[in-house]
Parts: sequence; C-alpha cells; structure tokens
Amino acid sequence: MRTAAFELDGPELDFYDALSHYVEDQSILAAQDDSARGRALGFTMAMLQRRMASTIYAVRRTLERMKGRREQILADPEKYRRDQIDRRLPDDFDDLTEEEQQEIVAQLEDVVASYNPTDLRAEIADLSALIDRAKHLEQREGESKLIKLKAILAEQGVFSDPKTKLLVFTEHKDSLDFLVGDGQDGRPWGSCGSGASPSPRSMAG
Repeated sequence: MRTAAFELDGPELDFYDALSHYVEDQSILAAQDDSARGRALGFTMAMLQRRMASTIYAVRRTLERMKGRREQILADPEKYRRDQIDRRLPDDFDDLTEEEQQEIVAQLEDVVASYNPTDLRAEIADLSALIDRAKHLEQREGESKLIKLKAILAEQGVFSDPKTKLLVFTEHKDSLDFLVGDGQDGRPWGSCGSGASPSPRSMAG
C-alpha cells in the first residue's frame, strides 16, 4: 500500500478554511443541543468536513443538497417543526453497507440548528458562498488531489496502455461520479484523463 502526500494550493486552502469555519460554527450549535437533533447535526458536520478530503465536487454536491433542504424548511418552518421526528444514528452504522450509510447521511442533511427564519437565511447565505467557491475551484480543473492522482497513474503507465483497466475505490459516491467524468450534473468530462476509465465501483474507507 502506498500513501501519497499532497498540499492544497492557495484557493483550495482558502475554501477549506471557509468550510471549516462553517462546520465549526454549526458544530458549536449542535453541541449546545443535547438531543437527537443536535447529535444528528454534529454528525452531519463531521461528514461534511471529511468530504473535503475526497473531492471538491463531493463537497459542493453536499452543500447544494443542504442549501436546497434549508430553503424548503424556510418556506414553512412551522410545518417542518411539526413533521420533524427525532433521529439518531443506528448503533451498527459503521457495519452498514456504503449505500445504507449514504441513505442515512442524506436523511440527516436537512437537520438544522434553528428553525428561525433569520437564522435559516443566514445559513443559506453561508452555504451559497461556499458553493460559489467550490464551483470556482472546479472550473479551474486543477484540484491538487486529482493532479497528484494523475501523476501517480502516469508514473505507473496507466494512461499509456489503452488496455489498462483502472479500479478506483472512493469513500463517497459523489466522488466516484466525479471520477467517471460523464458530463452530467456539473461533472467534468473524463476527470481521470484519457486512456483509462475508473470502474463503476466504490466502497467506504
């Protein structure tokens, strides 16, 4: 097994810092809420931070889903409050399949720290700013992790042999979709480069 080190460049580091600031603020609010909702929010923030270690695309897609659900809540906060039920992570979460974990995480993405319209608008604004930053980074097509991955694959001669089959394991399905590079839903074409295509498989890790 080989672990490859890489460094975030300036704009990527700025985005990571902004994301960390948002996660920290929300995590503080979660810690103040000793309920199932608070624990669910804390878990959601931890998962969001981890996605930065995967791909910017995975972070952006999560942020977009979170923003959309908060906009739905803002449309009728009281209805959401009435319909909301206590949620908690199952004790065997780590033993579940990736698909089962992703389903639970997706359900938790609409857990908010406050139903107050003013607070919701402020959080939506924060999410919008983070999404804009992520899109700008994606448009550069120079993500540090992807550059490092391509360099390692090139060293191994993956791109020089058209018969080579590349099996890529990712922690998040969004990252797998990004690497497939089919041009759908804002994904770039051929993210892994020409001459090799990632096999459509992923696993939690």
